[in-house]
Amino acid sequence: MNLMHLYKNFITYLTVSRRSSKNTIDAYRRDCSKFLLFCADHAIRDINKLSSTAFTNYLGYLKREHHLSARSVARNVAAVRTFMRYLQEQGSVEALTLATCTAPKVGFAIPRVLSVLQIQELFSFLDQQKSAHALRDKVVLVLLYVSGMRVSELINLRPSDIDWHERFVRVFGKGGKERLIPLPQECIDLLLFYITKIKQKPAKRVSHNELLFFNLTRQGIWHILKCVGAKIGIRLYPHALRHSFATHFLANGADLRSLQTILGHQHLTTTQIYTHVDKHQLRVVYDQVHLRK
Repeated sequence: MNLMHLYKNFITYLTVSRRSSKNTIDAYRRDCSKFLLFCADHAIRDINKLSSTAFTNYLGYLKREHHLSARSVARNVAAVRTFMRYLQEQGSVEALTLATCTAPKVGFAIPRVLSVLQIQELFSFLDQQKSAHALRDKVVLVLLYVSGMRVSELINLRPSDIDWHERFVRVFGKGGKERLIPLPQECIDLLLFYITKIKQKPAKRVSHNELLFFNLTRQGIWHILKCVGAKIGIRLYPHALRHSFATHFLANGADLRSLQTILGHQHLTTTQIYTHVDKHQLRVVYDQVHLRK
């Protein structure tokens, strides 16, 4: 069977059977397309002919032609393995072929976080901006930091997802899983001001089907962060705010289980990457509690 036809069946499977989110399906399309291009360039029409040597060449192709890091290569390989696992279950590929798909080992990386001082500097800068776009940008950045939500979750928010009285926001994470995230009163006030100012009507009169941030995409948020970061001399990207929220949340005494719930992590081990502390904090804690100080 034609490889492209198998790939289209795989996307249909993700959409219909697994009911994967649009972002997940787009990611599989993006990663698997590189694999299909490689196969086409090397005249690999039968996927069972993908030898370990060919797959090693594929890894080199990802690094050489697409300039991917080891982590990005590993993600691409994971997508191809999912594709081939599906084909194996359908009887279209041999188990041996799946065994040839091994990703390079990726070292553990501590997330890059902003200091509390940098967060204060960021929002101090945003407070000084007076345009309508600046207000929207401030709401976006504040919401990303105080909630720790993902960009994909933020751009799909609707006014009906916010409980203005109880101060919670409902988000739909990976796999469409719903969770509630508490918000500080200052953030609620800022959201109410944003809706009144930008949409020119009270929050209760805004359509439930209307997006909170209209015409805002993932790329748009990346652009906002890049521009704001350049102006204040701080490298900003969406997950930097999520990482910073998680690290500061734990530093102020929160427990891992609560953080896991807020971030929407399926496994606690994923949340544990935020238990790192800097050398200064480690020294302070050590000197305070060690019996032989």
